[in-house]
Amino acid sequence: MRAECREASTLIHPDPRHVLSFDREGRLYTFYDDGVLYKRALDSTLHWRRRAPGEPRERGVLGPEESRSVFARVHAYARRAARELKGDCAERAAREIVPWTPERLAAERERFSAIYRPIAILPPDQYFAIVVQATEGCTWN
Repeated sequence: MRAECREASTLIHPDPRHVLSFDREGRLYTFYDDGVLYKRALDSTLHWRRRAPGEPRERGVLGPEESRSVFARVHAYARRAARELKGDCAERAAREIVPWTPERLAAERERFSAIYRPIAILPPDQYFAIVVQATEGCTWN
């Protein structure tokens, strides 16, 4: 078990086939699971993609129950990291990541939906940009 505590994120490497990344609030950002990459959207929707050697890339979105199952696996890795790591990374995992239970991550969907409307597609160089939604609807009406 290794970890990287960066200024803007935390990476946990439980073994060579798994890598997890979290924002500084402790929310899951990505989970690489033995050939499948999961990315959590702001509303906690889990998008996945994989590519078998010589095959085209596959993509999809998990349903709520499948997402909770992945969130539970991620939470188990986070608890293990808090126990097994030493120093600042162990403390960060316990303080920031472990409190984000599968239920709490799933609840982000309602929290997000209560505040935001769908965000327009962003250009690739703006994926990490902050989007400010000042108005809703057409500006001409």
